[in-house]
Amino acid sequence: MTTVIYILLGIVVLIIFLALIAPKTYNVSRTIEIDSPKANVFPYLKFLNKQSEWSPWAKKDPDMERKLTGTDGEVGAISYWNGNKEVGEGEQEITKIVEGERVEGRLRFFKPWKSESDCYMDLEETASGKSKVTWGFSGKNKFPFSIMMLFMSMDKMVGKDFEEGLESLKTQLENQPMQTNMVGWFEIPVRDMDRAKKFYETVFDIAIAVHELGGFIMGWFPMSPEKTGASGSLVQHDMYSPSETHGPLIYFTCLDVSQELGRVVEAGGTVLKQKTEIGDGHGFMGLFKDSEGNRIALHSNK
Repeated sequence: MTTVIYILLGIVVLIIFLALIAPKTYNVSRTIEIDSPKANVFPYLKFLNKQSEWSPWAKKDPDMERKLTGTDGEVGAISYWNGNKEVGEGEQEITKIVEGERVEGRLRFFKPWKSESDCYMDLEETASGKSKVTWGFSGKNKFPFSIMMLFMSMDKMVGKDFEEGLESLKTQLENQPMQTNMVGWFEIPVRDMDRAKKFYETVFDIAIAVHELGGFIMGWFPMSPEKTGASGSLVQHDMYSPSETHGPLIYFTCLDVSQELGRVVEAGGTVLKQKTEIGDGHGFMGLFKDSEGNRIALHSNK
């Protein structure tokens, strides 16, 4: 009987000792360089639906159950999954977004065991104009799982999946048909350049530079060669005719559609469609008729 007691005490002491020396936290991360500008890369980090396009776990169970609640790409959005034994059951919630730089989240696993971790994705621009993505997660090792970590490596367990996911992201972005948006320039017909210049400067709070080129009067929108996206010009000429219903529809990107729409009427235009959610995480849009009679669209992510 005494021997059994000593054995039990020895086991208890050993467990206590192992619990004391066991790692209490974990932090796993991997980094990769992608030959694509930050503006192209960030949506694949910010939007949960975009993450699933390169996630290594999505490949392990393409038929897993998925459900998104909240607005994708915004704090509070939650992506739930329930799949096979390799992916288990859990959810990921966006907790913080630093636009163009960092996305933070909370991972909650329900099966095969319950645990929670903080996850993050950092995006930096390299000196050569490429993008550096760091993907990581961290958390606490709770007893008795912490003792298991003396004989197992969280870095080896998860690091390989991180590497596979980042390689998939790199391949997807670097093999896109175009590394920039397809539109390189746009022109908006006007009847009265002074009137149109005043209208657009008021609505967008910008300065438009007017130039005459070969009989064409052009009002150039601000542009920067270092930034992605397109710029364009107002154009006054007999060859150009404004239209509210015909021809291409131009979308201007802004922070919040409602702000620009709120300045349209005062500037001499007409709101054709108030701020409207597009759906499926694609943001919001609105329509207005400018001072010259053109139908123009707006787009924002919030």
